[in-house]
Amino acid sequence: MESFKFYNSFNEALACYDTDNLVHIGSGSYADVFRQNSHRRPTIFKIIRLLPEFLLDRPKPSSTGRATKYIDAYNEIQISLALSKLNTGKNGNHCQMFPIAHRGLLVTHGLELPKYLKLHSEENGVETVKGENPYFLNIPQESIILVMEDCGQPMRELIDSLHPFALLSIVKQVITGFAVAEAAFEFEHRDLHSGNILLQQCSDKFINYKLRYNTIRVPSWGYRVKMIDTTFSRIRNSNRNGT
Repeated sequence: MESFKFYNSFNEALACYDTDNLVHIGSGSYADVFRQNSHRRPTIFKIIRLLPEFLLDRPKPSSTGRATKYIDAYNEIQISLALSKLNTGKNGNHCQMFPIAHRGLLVTHGLELPKYLKLHSEENGVETVKGENPYFLNIPQESIILVMEDCGQPMRELIDSLHPFALLSIVKQVITGFAVAEAAFEFEHRDLHSGNILLQQCSDKFINYKLRYNTIRVPSWGYRVKMIDTTFSRIRNSNRNGT
């Protein structure tokens, strides 16, 4: 993953991507998530709205629900960066359970999002653009964009169609992947549920892991597990804590 880059607008930050084919696929507590379908390799954009701490501590309307503190967003990006390195297999620990993070972008933008970042209202189906300044203050709005690999479909959407051996494989992959991350970084996810377990179709018969240079092989049964959302996670990296 590249180091942070700074941009003055979403148009500038996403100029190398096909924004005409961005699709909103979900929203969490602090972020909106989009998929670029037309790219050679489908790409995910996690857009985290930022507000200064003194504003987040004020009473606020529900429209600011998906906004977070700068330090919390920074920690999440650093955790994603560290876990992404486990895909390379350096230092004797290797697993592919965590997304490959490509880029981190800090964007300063106006009070409204561009049209290609429209969100759909869940209540009445009307397209809206969220991004208004809820405090009526003339301050720059900023967001962090985490660009990462497309990790597949949530387990909760596929669970009824999964073979029992596939379910067993998923459990084994989760346990083994967390063991590798624990050995490498003392990692704690802290928000484990079926919505954060994504499944990629996999043609490999086995998923290979390295735990302190020891190889572990788990039968895939057609799926590779990808674990997302480190918003509440903890990691120890180079003797520095992130929470």
